[in-house]
Amino acid sequence: MVNTILFVDDEEIILKALTIIFSREGFQALAASNGKEALSILSREDVDIVVSDERMPGLSGTELLTMVKEQYPEKIRVLLTAYAELNTMLSAINKAEAHRMIVKPYNNDDFVQTIKTLMAKKQENQKRENSLKRSEREADFAFRAAKIMCSKQLSVQEKYSRLLNTLKEYIRARTLSLMLVHPDGKEIVVQAATNEKIIGLRNQLSDHSISAWVAREGQAYLFNGKEDQDKPSDFVPHDKTMTRYQSGAFLSVPVKNDENTIGVFNITDHQEGRISCATEKTVTHLIRWVGAMIQNPTPNGFV
Repeated sequence: MVNTILFVDDEEIILKALTIIFSREGFQALAASNGKEALSILSREDVDIVVSDERMPGLSGTELLTMVKEQYPEKIRVLLTAYAELNTMLSAINKAEAHRMIVKPYNNDDFVQTIKTLMAKKQENQKRENSLKRSEREADFAFRAAKIMCSKQLSVQEKYSRLLNTLKEYIRARTLSLMLVHPDGKEIVVQAATNEKIIGLRNQLSDHSISAWVAREGQAYLFNGKEDQDKPSDFVPHDKTMTRYQSGAFLSVPVKNDENTIGVFNITDHQEGRISCATEKTVTHLIRWVGAMIQNPTPNGFV
């Protein structure tokens, strides 16, 4: 992924030098000759870092970075100044909350390394934030799912049906189905679905349907089109009504209770038309909670 850096300076020769230096380092370097032009660029470009000179006509660097902080708080802000004055430093820290202040003349190598370090810290913080959000998302789902599964007023089938409706709020797909392995261990049966046409569908675990393969292998199966699907060598497309994978995206994830595969969860009709690796990861995380809460199926619990 290419990081984008915006340089703001009223001296054209400095702008050209900085864009050349950072372009060679793998950045997408943009340039603005004043604060107004910089704000215009920020309104239409996805910029990671804003580096501004302090002394410019119109908006000063501190004023510009203060506006950037208010409008785009996630941007990294760096102030350049040839005047190492106390007031400038305090303004940069207190108003603009600049991440760094670099005094001219600067060493190019040190400048580049400073920017790379700031970018690395931002990416690491973003990873931690995403991880926290994912954990909060999982905990919320687990709480809501547990309330459903622990309800004494709902039948087993109603519980599974409500689980799917809860999952639809987390997974942007229209068609979901939950299949469980029959106690005899010979077939897998749809227990709940958002598409009534597939209720009651059964697949023998010995056949080559997607669900049977996932149940046997305990591995997820993702299909986004023939051009990028690496199918198992012995896999034979089987059920058009169930999967419709010939013309659309399809994801099948094993439902596990401890280490055993007790079922399969399927999604189709994803809103984006394709299923990304991020979506697959989210589905896998959420389904592990389902597996932990499903009791060992009994023959009476099957359609």
